[in-house]
Amino acid sequence: MNSWIGEVLIAAGLLGVLFGAFFAGRAMGRASDSDQTHLGIIQGASLGILGLLIGFSFSGAMGRFGDRREIIIHEANAVSTAWMRVQLLPDGPRGELREQLLLYTRARLELFEARSEDEFARAEAHVQGVQDRLWLRACDAVGDSHSLRELILPPLNEAFDARSERNASARSHIPGAVVVALVLSAMLSTAMISYGQRKRGAPLLYPAIGLVVLIGTVIWVTIDLDFPRSGLVQVSDRPLRELLQQMMPPSGG
Repeated sequence: MNSWIGEVLIAAGLLGVLFGAFFAGRAMGRASDSDQTHLGIIQGASLGILGLLIGFSFSGAMGRFGDRREIIIHEANAVSTAWMRVQLLPDGPRGELREQLLLYTRARLELFEARSEDEFARAEAHVQGVQDRLWLRACDAVGDSHSLRELILPPLNEAFDARSERNASARSHIPGAVVVALVLSAMLSTAMISYGQRKRGAPLLYPAIGLVVLIGTVIWVTIDLDFPRSGLVQVSDRPLRELLQQMMPPSGG
């Protein structure tokens, strides 16, 4: 609920700023027919700059979104590999290590569900504790066996590294200066769109309003993509959830 409210407020604020610029430009418009050519050049330049900023920003946000998805898949594959290779251990260490892997996967999913910074900090501390115990149990289980070390420890290392990569990726966003430039460029463009329309009336007003809504929506989606823990467009944790279902012991009939 908090995420929805926050996203709605951001979208409403962004549209409010753009419409404020739009109607301000319309109110100040004094362009005559002879000025339309020069005004069209300015409108085209401002929209071109806006399109360039949106294009690069959206491309970067989509790239980071895809990277986060690949990291989750890689982490799930690493945990799955470790889960299968634990079968090579004797009964006692095998059962204990599998229990730790199960706890680790559950803790990682709890981290995905954290929304506020406080929740994330608590979940991150819990994951770190489970990870430390899992590593100690794994080192004790393989002992001095070189072959077991080569089989069991590397996938655990990969899973732990993927977790660090995921945390770093979650904190990677569009620079604040770029967001400011994007919004200012959108404000200028919407003001230029309406500047020469004061005498044109409704036939051009409604399509222009639709364009303002489209610009605001694209900017909002671009920003939302870059916040995977608090935005509405979030990276799916399905690979880890499916893995957890496979790891769970079968229920007795």
